[in-house]
Amino acid sequence: MYSVELQTRAAFTELYHFLSGKGLRLSVVSRGEPSQDTLRLFFTHPDEIAVLLSTFLCEIWKPLYLRHLLTIKAPCLEADELEYISLLVLHEVRRNEIQTQHETLNIQEAIMQSIHYAQEASVPIMLDMIARFRFQQNLQLVEWEIDHQLQQFFSDREYAESVEILRLILDEQPQHLETFDVYITNHHIWICNQTGELVRDREMTQALMRASASEEIHPEDFAMSLLITKSPQWIKIHNLAHNQQYPTFAETLKRVFRERAIFCGGCSTCQLLHQQQIVFFRTPGDMET
Repeated sequence: MYSVELQTRAAFTELYHFLSGKGLRLSVVSRGEPSQDTLRLFFTHPDEIAVLLSTFLCEIWKPLYLRHLLTIKAPCLEADELEYISLLVLHEVRRNEIQTQHETLNIQEAIMQSIHYAQEASVPIMLDMIARFRFQQNLQLVEWEIDHQLQQFFSDREYAESVEILRLILDEQPQHLETFDVYITNHHIWICNQTGELVRDREMTQALMRASASEEIHPEDFAMSLLITKSPQWIKIHNLAHNQQYPTFAETLKRVFRERAIFCGGCSTCQLLHQQQIVFFRTPGDMET
């Protein structure tokens, strides 16, 4: 029968439950402070313990470390939001199964070496130190993925809040019994009424013309403002754009106008545009006579 002491500040309780759940004999060795407590593990086959501890570090320690990083980088997140982002990060990191298998073998080898050394020198095995050293490259990927997912999460939240604000503004506008056709290409947007004429708004166009040349005017913002101001009963979205980043303007229109917005299923105008590759240019002045 062999014995060795294990120490981890990151996942002490989880380590205890993991090993005790495997039916292993354990005892807690108090060092005066909880952060310095160690587990004394009794075993007969060192290779089996190396496999168990490597499994613990890969499957339990790493997700806990990930959540720890998340709470530091984004302390404002709720528990369910932390869980959601953690799952996204783990999914991305674990996609490469070959790398994970290679990583597990490295951990097993390191733990076997630590077991022999710990028995000879009568020192505890520092699991956190082993994990941080052996996972070094992987943890860098974890941190990069955390930053990426957090940026996407807060961007999505900001987008959802902006959509909600636009809905509130739209709900305050009196609804007009009109139907507008909104044509969207990769570079241009134009809005027509039921007779096929461009929808115009003199005050908005004049304000646009007065804008400083250094101010960047987005066609999507101008079109959205015009549609909310006119507040038609229905809008028909003709989305001719392709390979656009999410969220697209067409999707945003649908989210803001909800049931009042419908997508074109392939009208004759859209077919003509596709077949003849006709490009319609829309500038702010096109909305004004």
